[in-house]
Amino acid sequence: MSTETLLVEIGTEELPPKDLKTLGLAFRDGLLKGLAERDLAHGDARWFATPRRLAVLVEEDLGIKITLHLMMMR
Repeated sequence: MSTETLLVEIGTEELPPKDLKTLGLAFRDGLLKGLAERDLAHGDARWFATPRRLAVLVEEDLGIKITLHLMMMR
């Protein structure tokens, strides 16, 4: 099965290492909430965090993308 990915990454000032997990999860959850509010289907999402970066990698199932595209054309 073919997939596409979306990577959203932001650079930050120095973040406290003890807060990286909380910030990474919040960034992922906020991004997924935004996709859901816009009815954008997606697959799994993984978060990454370093003291100077937060990132979320979202996979998209092309089968879902094609089905949604065809539904919107009706």
